[in-house]
Amino acid sequence: MSMLTTEPCLGAIFWQPATLIRTRLQNPGVINTASRIDRRLAVGEQLCAAGAIAVTSVGATASRRRRTAFHGAVKQLAVDLTVREAPATITLTSPGAELQEQTRQRLADQYRLLLFSEITLSFTDTDGDHIRLQKDGIDINEYVNGELEVKSGKFFHIDAISRAYRIGAGHGWLRPEDDVETIVRRRDLMYMDREFTARCLITICSLNEPTAYQVMMTAHTEGLAVVGTYTFEAAEAYCDGLKAKGLSADIAPVDGNCD
Repeated sequence: MSMLTTEPCLGAIFWQPATLIRTRLQNPGVINTASRIDRRLAVGEQLCAAGAIAVTSVGATASRRRRTAFHGAVKQLAVDLTVREAPATITLTSPGAELQEQTRQRLADQYRLLLFSEITLSFTDTDGDHIRLQKDGIDINEYVNGELEVKSGKFFHIDAISRAYRIGAGHGWLRPEDDVETIVRRRDLMYMDREFTARCLITICSLNEPTAYQVMMTAHTEGLAVVGTYTFEAAEAYCDGLKAKGLSADIAPVDGNCD
């Protein structure tokens, strides 16, 4: 069997039979010829390598030139562009303004529930007498033409159809120009049962008994009491519940002038 050998040249493979190798060993001329061929092949390989290096160098130089030209164009374009600076904005904040704003936002949804009561009611009857009912503490006193007529009066009856009234030991008729419904409404608030008012505060507004009694007495003697501070939805619901029982109530924002 003959053996094959390989000799590389410029990336190609040449296959030679093993007999040729033995011939070179036996015949020096053949060896010299083969040596010359080998030297030529080595020189060719060197030339090929040099050519590859030259091509690589030329490609790299061209690539560098292209990159240099590209960067130069970008730099020139950047120089030609007009730079617009953003206008400077200065925000001045007074000391404590941020804290005040946070407090205002926190209190925006807080409302006071107010309970009202009539502490004075006055009108003039058809006889020309000036009648005034005044709360002095828990007592309701009647004054006629500025003079105390009845102390701690217990009732004030009004007939809305005949416009007749009876209070204490006196009686009379309301004038045609007087609004009977308004007088009746104010009379009811003035003579509102105190225990009934306290029970409404307990059942509707969920106040405990001591707090409900204190709120009722404040409204009864001063004409206005703060039931509590709630969210808008809760304050509105409590207010509607008190009005449904005949009491006078309203709501006001916490940051309002209702102190």
